[in-house]
Amino acid sequence: MKKKNEISSVEEALALVLSQSGFGDKNEYLKIYKIWPVIVGEKITENTCLESVKRGTLFVNASSSAWMQELHFLKDMIIEKLEKELGEGTVKDIRFKAGLVPSRGSEKIDLSHIPLNDDEIKMTEKESDGIKDPEVREAFQHLMKTHLKSNKEE
Repeated sequence: MKKKNEISSVEEALALVLSQSGFGDKNEYLKIYKIWPVIVGEKITENTCLESVKRGTLFVNASSSAWMQELHFLKDMIIEKLEKELGEGTVKDIRFKAGLVPSRGSEKIDLSHIPLNDDEIKMTEKESDGIKDPEVREAFQHLMKTHLKSNKEE
């Protein structure tokens, strides 16, 4: 039997920490991120990158202005599918913009040249304090640092 404060998975740990942090609606973001490929299919997934969720609005980068326009026409259908999976009102609107869409293949975007300030580093450490497993804590800190750096790159 699971104790009240016991965390049983990495996903659960991330959801808990992110929901308590200043990173907005990351719990909803994680849920959407997990089902996005199923909702929109492979081709759209390859040409989009989920940016964030704020107050029920999903922000999505599209690989080009042509994709952005195409997605705009599909917006209502995507919202309907998301509501069916996540519940009504979870995603009320989607905003598309042409922006950075990382490759889904083996190519990685190098963010090592983007520095984080002391406050950002301390925040990643503070937000991961509750994670007991050192490997999970390190992975979570890396995830947060990568997110912070990718936002600076824009």
